[in-house]
Amino acid sequence: MTRSNYALTPSQRNDARKALALLAPLNLTLEQAALLALNRRSAIKTADVSTVADEFLRSRLTGGARSATYSWYEERINTIVAKFGDRPMAGITRGEFKEWLAQVTESASSRAATARAARAFWRYALQKDPPLVHEVVTQGLEFQAPAAGGKGSTKFLTVPQCRTLLLKCQERLRSALALMLFAGIRPEEMAGDNKPKLRWEHVNCDEQIIRVPAEISKTGEARIMEGLPETVWAWLTPQGNDQDVLPTTRRTFVYCSRELIGMATWPQDCLRHSFATYAVASTNNPGQVAMWLGHNGNPTMLYRHYRGLTTKAEAEKFFALRP
Repeated sequence: MTRSNYALTPSQRNDARKALALLAPLNLTLEQAALLALNRRSAIKTADVSTVADEFLRSRLTGGARSATYSWYEERINTIVAKFGDRPMAGITRGEFKEWLAQVTESASSRAATARAARAFWRYALQKDPPLVHEVVTQGLEFQAPAAGGKGSTKFLTVPQCRTLLLKCQERLRSALALMLFAGIRPEEMAGDNKPKLRWEHVNCDEQIIRVPAEISKTGEARIMEGLPETVWAWLTPQGNDQDVLPTTRRTFVYCSRELIGMATWPQDCLRHSFATYAVASTNNPGQVAMWLGHNGNPTMLYRHYRGLTTKAEAEKFFALRP
């Protein structure tokens, strides 16, 4: 009978020395630590990222999160779901998550925001009974957002990206896309986010007027949008008055849109930002654009965030987009 060779390799001996040094203050042997780890692992409940994401986002709503806060979490959690959605949460390692986050092609501020949202998400999973993960994968990550700046910080889509979205998106989503892109309707007003959703009864294509009721408006104040660029009306396919303009969830809409133009993340409110950016450049009338956006005609925010980000020529190309 051949005797098995249980000699440790140099690498294993080095690993054992490090482990024993860490365990010394706890008076634990390597065997005891291994048993504890195995017991903990066996207590982990298996759940995929997409399922836990739904639970986490619901917990934000039931916990009383404001609409803007919920939207902030939703957009960033959706990015994580797009990458890891069908994977068990417990199977995603810290190194794997860090490598993915470092490769996200958006700005440093976007990566930092995604890391913050992921930290809350994994902490939620860790605190479940039984826990859904072994660790918080963002521990030790240092993705710092740059200091807030002025011009150049607003994220908007290029004209080719807008053209691709409009031509390739599902027909049932095209009207909602057009209203966000060419009228600046807020995504939370379109999708509801724990409020009523914009319906076709609020969009009068014959009179070319959009009425956003107070119960739908993000600010809680009704607004009437008249004199909008002709482009928006060219893309609309009205349905019954009682039908939602966006016949799906915000998550599905964002996922489909992001996939169509190959973006790793979806910048918050980028469709509304695109409208504001091109409208300011096209009309040279920030006061009018502010009224459309629900800023009560105050152009200060428009000057600060949107003026000068694109040229009049590009704005004309944007509003020249037609079916």
